[in-house]
Formats: sequence, C-alpha cells, structure tokens
Amino acid sequence: MVNALKCSEAFNEEELKEATRTLADLQTNLHSFEKVAERTIKIAVRRGLTIYEASYVALVLQLHSPPYTADEKLLTKIANLNVGKHISEFHV
Repeated sequence: MVNALKCSEAFNEEELKEATRTLADLQTNLHSFEKVAERTIKIAVRRGLTIYEASYVALVLQLHSPPYTADEKLLTKIANLNVGKHISEFHV
C-alpha cells in the first residue's frame, strides 16, 4: 500500500511515514505469500489470472473467509470455485 503511495509521487517522506502509521492503526492482518504461493500459481495459470488476483483467491480459499470484490471479470473467472461475491451483496 505504501509503495503505491510512493510511486504516485504525490506524497513526501513525512506523509508516507504518517500513512504507514495510519495503516498500522487499522489492525489489518498480514499473511505471508509463501503460504499460498503454490496455490496462487496454480490458480493464476489455470484461470488466466494475474498473480495478484490469484493470490487474493488463494488466500480466501486458505482462510475459508467470505470474499467480496467489485471485480466482475475476476468473479466470472472464479465462478465455479464457489468463492467470491460481488460487493453489492455485502450487508451489515
């Protein structure tokens, strides 16, 4: 995330540091790519996905969590895996 901000060239060093602190406060969980790498590659090759897209799918499969996305092309490519729901289906 911070890399994307840096690459945008819209943020200076102090702003990037502040963004890092803010992201840490969100209490998100980080997961090692190593744990899903093989499954990610398999999904990417067999489904015609990018490694980025496939890593999302592989992590969802590993965590058995209900995934939501607005990426309709991704949902079409993974439809028969029975993972992934459109964000419009999310209800609090």
